[in-house]
Amino acid sequence: MPAVVVTVTEIWSSIGMASKAENTASDPTREYEKDAAEGAKKILEVAGETAKNLGVTCETVHVPNQHPAEGIADTASSKSCDLIVMASHGRRGMRKALLGSVTTEVLAHSAVPVLMVR
Repeated sequence: MPAVVVTVTEIWSSIGMASKAENTASDPTREYEKDAAEGAKKILEVAGETAKNLGVTCETVHVPNQHPAEGIADTASSKSCDLIVMASHGRRGMRKALLGSVTTEVLAHSAVPVLMVR
């Protein structure tokens, strides 16, 4: 079974769209989606090339317009993955409480086991 590398881009925020509109974006939603898709493509190209160089068969997946933890857990389930491997920024205390943690959310909500790497 090939490895699956997934990146998730969140649904645009109204604050972000207002900022883009202020900066003369004629269609801020379309601009956001284009930028998000281009960013995801770059991330997945690097991941795919790295896997190839290591001799690992790899499928890359971009999940647009979804909360990251949901996109990761849903993709792992739909691709029949047997393990989710995630990096953690290692935030602690108030920063973790204020910012939340995608890794923590995936750990709490995924039926697939999760390996967290710092």
